[in-house]
Amino acid sequence: MTRNLPQQHRVSSVHGFSAVRHGALQCRRLHRYILGEEARQDDIALRVAFAEAARCQGFARERQVAVSPIAFAPMKTLFHELAHVLLGHTSESQQSDDEQTPRNIAEVEAESIALLCLESLGLPGGDHCRGYVQHWLAGDDIPERSAQKIFKAADQILKAGAPAVCAPVYSHLHYDIVSGGLARVEQPDILILEGLNVLQSPGDGSRMFVSDFFDFSIYMDADDQTIEVWYIERFLRLRETVFRNKDSYFHRYSQLSESEAVQTARRIWEEINLPNLRDNIGPTKERAQLILEKGADHRVENILLRRL
Repeated sequence: MTRNLPQQHRVSSVHGFSAVRHGALQCRRLHRYILGEEARQDDIALRVAFAEAARCQGFARERQVAVSPIAFAPMKTLFHELAHVLLGHTSESQQSDDEQTPRNIAEVEAESIALLCLESLGLPGGDHCRGYVQHWLAGDDIPERSAQKIFKAADQILKAGAPAVCAPVYSHLHYDIVSGGLARVEQPDILILEGLNVLQSPGDGSRMFVSDFFDFSIYMDADDQTIEVWYIERFLRLRETVFRNKDSYFHRYSQLSESEAVQTARRIWEEINLPNLRDNIGPTKERAQLILEKGADHRVENILLRRL
């Protein structure tokens, strides 16, 4: 930790702090830390520090952190100071010397967390982190206990988010997003995110994947021929049920005879679904932590668990 700045002013935004704002846009899970005046994450309040003569990059005190508006690497400093708070370094002042984390270990832990966060988000500053860690290690290795704390705290920071988020509502009846419809999610104990492309890479050169924020990922698998049979059977069931609704996007298929419906379903499978499975969905299988291979009767026949 560094010396305190002479004064602090609480601000509701950091429009003049372009470097931090740029980092915030890349790190939406820290959005409320940086842009929200009343933002909180485990009672940690972010304060952007201002001073006529900034004498440090930033500091942490109790459950608050401050970042200088002219910090050399503001996001690195933010991660570093947040780490001090999450690791309990700032609450050790009232403990005996024997109970306090040694200064060199505390700095190594905080800067290692900053390094992991920067590298995970593709932000600059990693080289400075390495030099800082090497300086405080002075040739020693990072203790195993510290390594465990580093990974846990980095994961906490990267997954920190707003108390509630909203997502668009999709209608399978109309085959489109419901206008004005929103589903509100308020930090559930368990959140299941289901989708065909949740394990895909962004494709825009970004180093961040949606699945990077998953605690566990499962891929349900079966051979192509079996999935084709399932698709045609499902198409025929929908033809007799949902497709009969005049508001259904696929209502036209309810007028097909059974043989026509089978031919239509097979054509859709061969021209659209199968290529999508092979080109876009199947290649993401290896990124899952657990693969469940199902047989024609839908029973799980094989379980493949990635060794962690």
